[in-house]
Amino acid sequence: MKLIRFWIVVLSMSLLTACTKDEQIESSKEFIPEEEKLEKVAVTAKPEEVNYYKTVTLPYYEEVIAEFDSIWQLYWQDSAEQFSRGGMLIDYINSLKELTDSYEALQLKLNEPPIEHLIADNVVTVQQAAKDLNKCIEKRLEANSNLLTAILTGKINDSKQIEIQSIVAEGDKLLISSNSKMYGLAYDLGIQYTENKGNDENS
Repeated sequence: MKLIRFWIVVLSMSLLTACTKDEQIESSKEFIPEEEKLEKVAVTAKPEEVNYYKTVTLPYYEEVIAEFDSIWQLYWQDSAEQFSRGGMLIDYINSLKELTDSYEALQLKLNEPPIEHLIADNVVTVQQAAKDLNKCIEKRLEANSNLLTAILTGKINDSKQIEIQSIVAEGDKLLISSNSKMYGLAYDLGIQYTENKGNDENS
């Protein structure tokens, strides 16, 4: 039990550096070269589409991301910390199972993003972003499954830790890709990355 507890502490601490929401947004900006940004500003979209994306599509995406982050925080990071401080192993295992159930439920929301009032090209962008996020969730589910199996079988070692870390890192890349598409489209439409704080170029 002491070995399992120590291993979980090491693993969970190594994954506390997973992208925060602000870091995700900042990283997604890097996908748009400065010269390309200048060109995109000149593109004029219909006000109806801009408003729809700003008030419906993007808030929907950010709500999904918020839930995505809270599930990971609660069932992966917080539960690992509680276990490391002397919590019951069965409680930790149940938290990992809850993570699986919660992420699978979240995936259902990604099947129907609000795209009714977007032009065809922008519909494709939103759908691709949803696909990337879904793949990211799949990676985290894979990491979670591997961790559960390692605990239940007692096959806990450094190579398994590295394997799980690698899977989570692959998922983070997909998360950044998803964000880059959504916030890149927001930029195309003249909506700043800080629009959720009340500042945008169209107000």
